[in-house]
Amino acid sequence: MNRLMTWVGGALWFVLVFWGVLYTTFPSEAVAAFVSRVVSDRTGGAWAAEVGDARPWWVGLSGSSVVLSSVDGGVEQPVMLADTLAVRLNPWALLRKGRQFYAQATMGDAELSGQISAVDEDGQLRLRRLLFEAEGVPLDLASGAMRGKDGAGVSGEGDINALIDLKVTDGLEKASGTIELHGNGLRITSISVPNQGIPEMELDAAISELDLRLDGKDGVLEVVRGVLRSTLIEVDMTGEVTLGDQWDRSRVAVELEVVLPSWAGSPLEKFQGMAEAQLVSAKCDDGKYHYEVSEVLSRLSFGDLRPKRCKSDRPATGARPTVTSTPAGEVAPPPPEAARPSVTPAEPPPPPPPIEDEVPAEEIDEEKFDENEEDVPEEL
Repeated sequence: MNRLMTWVGGALWFVLVFWGVLYTTFPSEAVAAFVSRVVSDRTGGAWAAEVGDARPWWVGLSGSSVVLSSVDGGVEQPVMLADTLAVRLNPWALLRKGRQFYAQATMGDAELSGQISAVDEDGQLRLRRLLFEAEGVPLDLASGAMRGKDGAGVSGEGDINALIDLKVTDGLEKASGTIELHGNGLRITSISVPNQGIPEMELDAAISELDLRLDGKDGVLEVVRGVLRSTLIEVDMTGEVTLGDQWDRSRVAVELEVVLPSWAGSPLEKFQGMAEAQLVSAKCDDGKYHYEVSEVLSRLSFGDLRPKRCKSDRPATGARPTVTSTPAGEVAPPPPEAARPSVTPAEPPPPPPPIEDEVPAEEIDEEKFDENEEDVPEEL
């Protein structure tokens, strides 16, 4: 028994000493530079990562002050600013010829976690599970990631919760699962659209509801609910997302129904007429603005929104008239007056104007005629 306790105590002591030495002698700067180089190489220079400090975390790494940026034309645009970011490998998955990675991140009060599971098939890793959860992500952080190059965008308060849970059996294009996005206590505090003449201005516009949910299987996720309600704009979304063999090759095909409430009393009140004029090409008979978009996810932008052709209540030219069937022995009622063609009867031509010098036949004086006849020469 004493020997067993000695072995157990020695093992624990070795682990404590090992981790202590590892933490104190860990090459933090070299590992941080290595991670940045790997991210750039593996993404072809499309993404860049900056790690302030790196430390071991179980069978993985933990970094602090992590900045993940997208790179376009040599210009880095920050997408994620994490106070801490940790990634580790599940060693037990190696026994099943698989790979299972866990990730955790904190951004202020926001917490993010993820799990990626894959199996080794003929020397290639095949994705089997993708799970991502985010709670309390600040709206200002999300809106900053979507801000345009010209400075167009919005800033706000509140937080967003997100969930991506996909189960993959035979490639991502055959996946099934759920994608959700919800908002809590959201408010728009400023807006700017420089290319439309709207400078940065302060607002206080409440977003009463932000709810997006997609469910599906066999690689097609249908928009079950897509609603945005605010004092500036109301949007209803329908459509679907078709997953591709790679995430950025997925195709988004959705339709948007937009309503502009009255901006009276808002700093944007004087711009409402201009906004409605910009959207007039998408306005339909129901008074709403209808848009559609169909584009690959990697190329998706606000410029891909196109006005949707409105449905007309009038039949197309050359369409057959609707025939109303009636029971035998009954006469179909005549069409309403509005449906009958308007035919104006032809008016008779006006009578010719009278000749002023003409003398009616009954008023000719026969005696005067005979007297004048004597004065006519005989040659005539």
